[in-house]
Amino acid sequence: MRTSILEARTVLARHVAASLYAIGALLGAMLLPALAEAQAAGEWRNAQQMFDATCAYCHGAGVADELRGRDLPPEYIGVVIRHGVRGMPAFRPSDFSDADIAALAAMIASSPKPEAPKKKGEVR
Repeated sequence: MRTSILEARTVLARHVAASLYAIGALLGAMLLPALAEAQAAGEWRNAQQMFDATCAYCHGAGVADELRGRDLPPEYIGVVIRHGVRGMPAFRPSDFSDADIAALAAMIASSPKPEAPKKKGEVR
């Protein structure tokens, strides 16, 4: 009886390990596109690319407040980007140069508030 319990535990442990490996591989594959988009300071094409690749994960997805269309001063936006505030992380000079931040802050400050996405079945 002891041998069969030990064998069952061994088989279960192997299945759990294989499942965890598969989940890790899947998560890794999902993250590769995001890592491929990562840029270093000064290598961004434009402010919209910076926003789409970094800010929109929270500020365009309902996780954090929408920043566009709020008439926030670009200087304030720049300080928050560089130093962070509450749940907002700070971005290092290796992430965004001062020129990158100035361009991103100007774009956010001058952008209109985007339309809310349509809900399923909603007609406009």
